[in-house]
Amino acid sequence: MTMMLAPDLLDRRALALIELVDPVGRPVRSPVLVSAAGVRVVSKRDGRIAVLEAPGFAAHSAAFAAPPGTPALRSKSITVDLTPADGAYLARSFVLRLPRNPDPAQGDKPLSLFQPEAVALSASPRTRMVGNACILRASVQRSTDGSCVENALVRARSADSAFTVWGMTDAAGEAALVFPALPLSFAGPGGSTSATISASVVVHADPESARFADPGQLAEARRAHARRTAGHADPDAIADAHSPNFSSGKSVLLAAGSEPTVALKWTAP
Repeated sequence: MTMMLAPDLLDRRALALIELVDPVGRPVRSPVLVSAAGVRVVSKRDGRIAVLEAPGFAAHSAAFAAPPGTPALRSKSITVDLTPADGAYLARSFVLRLPRNPDPAQGDKPLSLFQPEAVALSASPRTRMVGNACILRASVQRSTDGSCVENALVRARSADSAFTVWGMTDAAGEAALVFPALPLSFAGPGGSTSATISASVVVHADPESARFADPGQLAEARRAHARRTAGHADPDAIADAHSPNFSSGKSVLLAAGSEPTVALKWTAP
């Protein structure tokens, strides 16, 4: 992988455009290291990342105006690792599927070459309260021995199903799930004038990407986590592999401006 900084980009040579967003959908402007074998990218001035080259796509990079008809759209998968410099976000990987649709007539479609691929970064436990947000702070331990579980996917949904959020755990098995702006009372079916609403929390992990640390040795786990720039977990893959059964999840109360906590146990399949 080669990372470039450039004042401008000739879009006709790009294979895809990546837009990193934070847990509430805002663009991430801070630097992020992008790592993928044989991939060359450039950071644009608006914070987006253009993919210029990828293995097997030399002809596409050189002939944007009339790109080759093969391979089939989105038939090739490239695993990309993202390592944020800002400690407010956790590292992750995602799968970039190429080629994207180069037809200008379909330029407004989500899978078009002319539309960015939005990739969400998880908040880290270092994230802080803003406005009417509610930050659910979860800790995850392995059920068999109490080890802290890194790279677990924690998901929460409010009882009225209006709010669903997710977050990944760090080296200490801790996650921060950001509900961006909870109302001060809840309307609709099951609504109330109470400032709180119940939610259900579930946790899943991929045994291949999960890492474990003794609660008494978290300093070394955190140092190893900070040095890692590849091999990150993919929250999308974990979510696709595990449908959340919120009816059997752990209950917690949410409220605007609060930071409730929940302790979760993960059992390896």
